[in-house]
Amino acid sequence: MLIVKHTVETKATPIQIWRIWQDVENWKTWDQEIELSRIDGPFQTGTTGCTKFVGTPLFKTLLTQVEPHKLVVQEAYLSFAKVISYQSMSHVAGKTQMTFQVEIRGPLSFFFACMLGRFIKKKIPIEMEEMLKRALVIGEYTRAT
Repeated sequence: MLIVKHTVETKATPIQIWRIWQDVENWKTWDQEIELSRIDGPFQTGTTGCTKFVGTPLFKTLLTQVEPHKLVVQEAYLSFAKVISYQSMSHVAGKTQMTFQVEIRGPLSFFFACMLGRFIKKKIPIEMEEMLKRALVIGEYTRAT
């Protein structure tokens, strides 16, 4: 099993971040490795969907836990393994702490960890930074209108 985890602190509010998280079709704007992402219903626990990364087939996904403004857990299914992505946040003293965590589990998790581990570790901080830039822009736009 592989676990990669990264946490940042930001001025973006949970509401700003949540708007970005639930806009699944636009994840590709802050995660450059995503070609396509969609869900087949509302952004809530139990909703299925799919994600396609650059150079990969389409992966089926499932939102296994959604707690508005706090947590999203999504599973993507590979051959004999699954990738579990956790996006969580908390807001204390005017700051939001946000964590992204990726786990690879299953019989072939060691294989996928060797193939993808370094890439995932390098990619998570970059995608978090891009996502937070967009969240802060949304906040500025909301205050201006």
